[in-house]
Amino acid sequence: MARKKTLANARRGRPRLTDKRLNQVANVLHDGPCQQLTGALYLLQAALLLVDREPSTVKESLRAAETHVWQSLQEIRAILVHLRAPTDDDSKVVVLTLEELTKQSQLSHGIIIDHSGDREVTVKSSVANALIRTTRELLNNALMHAKANRVTVKLVQSGEQVVLCVEDNGIGFDVKAVEQISRGFGLVSIKAIAEQLGGRVTIHSEIGRGTCVIVELPRYGRL
Repeated sequence: MARKKTLANARRGRPRLTDKRLNQVANVLHDGPCQQLTGALYLLQAALLLVDREPSTVKESLRAAETHVWQSLQEIRAILVHLRAPTDDDSKVVVLTLEELTKQSQLSHGIIIDHSGDREVTVKSSVANALIRTTRELLNNALMHAKANRVTVKLVQSGEQVVLCVEDNGIGFDVKAVEQISRGFGLVSIKAIAEQLGGRVTIHSEIGRGTCVIVELPRYGRL
């Protein structure tokens, strides 16, 4: 009886998701983890068919599948952060998740990734979610497009803002030309996420001289 009463009280105190929020979560799950896990499944099925005939191809498929699964895990973690009620614990979630993300990317791709900055930052859950998603996207850009062998990820809390800086020593690009492309290496979505929260994104890049992306977000979202 006491246990049932405790559970009932917990349910009453827990914020309820609106239909709009449920639809948003469903869309994110469908477009993110579901697509990535489906891709990983296809890669694993192909590996099983080729395991005896083309072992080198199987190895490449397994590495690609590992990347898909890892990205899905990070997406799900970001969603969970976004669903929780905002608390100071979000600061620990952000820092620890970024550490795991950089560590796994380094192990999977064999490049050097330096992670530095504040050990704790206090942010709203929506900002925590944005930081994790943005870092993952920028790391993917550095690994898949920039051909970098060293990346620096730095997160600091400055007054009422939190600042994320991701810099690589890759091939660089013409910022104006890339921004005219609809996808823009994911930079369009990164800017949209920041602007939705009242933040901004600054991109510094030159061909042959690497890229630095600075994301500034208000710690508690748009005021």
